[in-house]
Amino acid sequence: MFSWEDCGDIIGRNDLSKFCRNSEQTAIYQTLKSKLQEEHSSIFKHVLNTQLGWYDPKLNGNKRIEDLKDTEIVVAETTEEDLTKPVYEDATQIKILLNDFPYDVEPGITHFVVWYRGLVPVTDSKGDISSETRNQMYLYVKNKFIEDNRARLQ
Repeated sequence: MFSWEDCGDIIGRNDLSKFCRNSEQTAIYQTLKSKLQEEHSSIFKHVLNTQLGWYDPKLNGNKRIEDLKDTEIVVAETTEEDLTKPVYEDATQIKILLNDFPYDVEPGITHFVVWYRGLVPVTDSKGDISSETRNQMYLYVKNKFIEDNRARLQ
């Protein structure tokens, strides 16, 4: 089970692969994943279409989501100029959801996922983000979850 301090350390090192679910959450996750695979779907397609409502056939040659591989799906029209804008600048491109299959964290810690519809620039073939983008994400999370809640409590 991960403490608040463990979570901060793992995130600070960008070592997210260290996070894991408990056996109950893993079983629930695997059951859904198997069901979706039987339907020729995936967790990504399920989240994109069902939970976020972001699948747009027009951006995908009017194909059904089931007929595309995850890596073929276009989520948003993005230009080179968009890649120079700060991540999370446009609130209409963001959704915050509770993780349906949270990692094994201590009671009192809530696992949210911040989904961003735009492209996030990467710095290498592993998909790592720049320190500038990481800082933008940090500031978004800090403002949205810490500062907003602090203001509500006063």
